[in-house]
Amino acid sequence: MSVEFSESDIEEIIAKHPEIIEKSLTLRGRQTTFRGKRVDLIFADRRGATLVVELKKGIVEQKDVGQLTDYLGLIGQEEKGRIRIMLIGSVIPKLRRDGMNRIGIEYREITHQDYVQFLKKNDPELLEKLERKLMKPIIYPEKAMERPRIIPL
Repeated sequence: MSVEFSESDIEEIIAKHPEIIEKSLTLRGRQTTFRGKRVDLIFADRRGATLVVELKKGIVEQKDVGQLTDYLGLIGQEEKGRIRIMLIGSVIPKLRRDGMNRIGIEYREITHQDYVQFLKKNDPELLEKLERKLMKPIIYPEKAMERPRIIPL
């Protein structure tokens, strides 16, 4: 049995550790508005461009990509290159990846286990906090028997 992070947990991880998606990002906003649309995260990249990030838990569906095409429609021709759009999902089917490649939407496929491994190495305190929030341990397959169980108070 394993407990997976919520979309809010994933947002917290990426906001605190944007290097999980790309080096040299600076957080500019969480759950903020971009051109009248609510977006999960906004960063500035190393070149000063704006990176708009949308998070999706589970399998990315067509409607999720459609949401990002709305963002693309808000970007003027003169702004292309200064504003980037990225989708982060745990499972992105090939058809969706191919479509996003054609229209210029970046993506990262990051699984629950990827987040756990990253946090174990880089931020065990945040991992512990998320485990307590869930009030259940996150099961590590390779060490499932060694991990102490967290008991809710």
